[in-house]
Amino acid sequence: MSSFDDFKKANFYHRLNRIIQILLALSLILGLNYLATKYYKRADLTENKSQSLSAESLAYLRNLDENVQVVVTISQESQRSSEQVLYRYVSDLLKEYHHNSKYSQGYHLTVEYVDTYKNLKRAEELSRKYGLDKPDQILFVCGNRQSIISSSDIIRTDKNKEKTFTGEQAFTSALLEVTTEKQPTVYFTIGHGEMSIDSVDPARGLTEIVRELKNRNLNIKKLDLLQWNTIPDDADLVITIDPRGAFSPVEQEILRNYLSEKAGRMILMFSPGQTTGLKDLLNDWGLSSPDYLIQEKEDRYLESQGNYLLRQFADHPITETLLRNQTPLMAGMTRPVIESPSPIADDRLERLKLIASSPESWAESDWKNIPETQYQLTPGVDISGPVTVAMLAERSAASQLGINLPGGRLFVIGAGDLISNRRVSSYGNYTLALNAVNWMLNRNRSLSIAPRKIKRIQFSLSSNDLKHSGWALLIAPAFITIIGLIVHFIRRN
Repeated sequence: MSSFDDFKKANFYHRLNRIIQILLALSLILGLNYLATKYYKRADLTENKSQSLSAESLAYLRNLDENVQVVVTISQESQRSSEQVLYRYVSDLLKEYHHNSKYSQGYHLTVEYVDTYKNLKRAEELSRKYGLDKPDQILFVCGNRQSIISSSDIIRTDKNKEKTFTGEQAFTSALLEVTTEKQPTVYFTIGHGEMSIDSVDPARGLTEIVRELKNRNLNIKKLDLLQWNTIPDDADLVITIDPRGAFSPVEQEILRNYLSEKAGRMILMFSPGQTTGLKDLLNDWGLSSPDYLIQEKEDRYLESQGNYLLRQFADHPITETLLRNQTPLMAGMTRPVIESPSPIADDRLERLKLIASSPESWAESDWKNIPETQYQLTPGVDISGPVTVAMLAERSAASQLGINLPGGRLFVIGAGDLISNRRVSSYGNYTLALNAVNWMLNRNRSLSIAPRKIKRIQFSLSSNDLKHSGWALLIAPAFITIIGLIVHFIRRN
């Protein structure tokens, strides 16, 4: 055999050896990746385990037996730093939700990100099907049940800076809502000239707020008390919005029994100049609403078109977002809602002054009989400011062994047009309405999930600092290059 043939044979074996090495390396890589997908362990290396889900969230996720779809309309490419922070926190958190919802055949919770400005077709479909028509929202869907979360619900700010992120609490609450079979039912009373849930009229229609309530997995119905002669058993909440006529004594008694005997929940909004026929009901709950007209003189509490801006809030889940963000309510004619002058001897009744007008305002008692130009505070007759315009009353049910059970709740607001179609677009009004309904239905679950602090890491470097940093970063590559050149020259020589 010639030396050429020996060289050819040796070259063949060298090539074969390299091919086999490459195949073995690829097999090793593929095998390691397969094992990694089947058997792996994730570790949270952040400070204080800030990226780990709470035990409560993990328990709900690992017991999911239905598929849940999450749609996020927060833009990843936003130029605003606040949206960039929001997207990062939301996406990181939803990765944990997705991972921990894994079961034998896949995942129960899936996440979709939709840029409503770029993917117009998908955005239109989401708006039509789920009512998701705004950016910066997160939609949870399970079957025909859904819940929408706004960015303002999960970011707490202080002096216009993001401080804490409450996404886990909001997401787990939404998860519970959409995976719960029972759909809460909300009844709107009719028959007294109330605002209509079917009307698109800006002044007297409620279609906007009804749409938002339906988007949050609530069943909306009408309630004619004289026709039903009782409150239906499936009523979780009764709402009366700005009635123009009075409730009859029979209707009042039906509502009184519902609140007291059935531990019912009711929201009542009415305007000055209207006689509701519910005086005895209010008195049962230690409340009163004299037909006075609140007057504001300070510009900070008046909108350019003369609407009232209500800015005084007590600390409560209903007003938490408004208080935190200093967001006012916008209202038209407003009347006071105060504690009943008759003493209430009931240890189970708690009342809270929730919303008030400015300290410089007053409630005019004789507003129907004198010109507006003659309105002025009359001490001892009128009510001096700040005047309470919304109150909560909550009564615990009969208790045994000293344990108080949840009872009835009544929320009364002296501004009838607060959630009309033309008012509810105001962020404060919209937020108050949804928070009030959620609180009445116990949907603001007190999950034991702590908010996460938002940390911003920022380096402030001078020009000299930048130069020194640049030279420091060049040391390692330069050292490796020099070593390489030395080895190259040694091997050549």
